[in-house]
Amino acid sequence: MDPSDENVRASARLRKRLEANDYTPREYSGRGMGGKSCLGVTVDFVGDLLAELPKEAIRTAKQDAMGRQTIVYWPHLPWIAPAPKPEDFCRVCSEKSCDGSRHCRAATGDEDNRGGAPRP
Repeated sequence: MDPSDENVRASARLRKRLEANDYTPREYSGRGMGGKSCLGVTVDFVGDLLAELPKEAIRTAKQDAMGRQTIVYWPHLPWIAPAPKPEDFCRVCSEKSCDGSRHCRAATGDEDNRGGAPRP
């Protein structure tokens, strides 16, 4: 088994665990990481997070202060962007990057074009 495959699976498992405990995983690229992105989570109290994690995740975690919060991250676990949800796409032009441009608003009468029925 390729070690990078195991890291991808470990990243997915830890991400699920974080989300199950109401944390919001995020992409992080810290000092000395050469521009690589990894799994991270921003917290107010590191102790609360550590109480929710398995020993291996605690042992391999790194942290950096970010003002009043702390980013806890795992440099060996790659960031895997979540799959987009259907409501993330414009329902008129089907573009994820649509900013609700004039053609979409005019076609639907919906201010943000992100789901629901067009306005009458």
